[in-house]
Amino acid sequence: MAVLLVDDDPDQLALREMLFSQAGIAVLKATTVAEALLLARHDHPSCAVVDLCLPNEEDGLTLIRELKKINDSVHILVLTGKRTHGLQNKPEWKSIAAVVTKGSPSAHLLARVKSLHPNF
Repeated sequence: MAVLLVDDDPDQLALREMLFSQAGIAVLKATTVAEALLLARHDHPSCAVVDLCLPNEEDGLTLIRELKKINDSVHILVLTGKRTHGLQNKPEWKSIAAVVTKGSPSAHLLARVKSLHPNF
């Protein structure tokens, strides 16, 4: 059981990796859409925490669509610093299990992921 962490900012990725690892959750990490899809195909994570802008929103939306094609039951949590009202009008919205605003407390992010998957 693993969480796929995807962010093009290596510092943010390292912080999240430390957070989840300290909570006893196995982590897969990627900095690009291609890397994330390769890991998803090979390791079948049960949850993905995806930065929406990788480096732009279209990349994040593409990743969400492709992750669902690989595994329709993957739980996708989106991290974003942007307002989500525009996201709610996109078809990918129905594939997103949760949204967490960047800058939220780490405990909130961890709790949201744990709420998505009872085995964490």
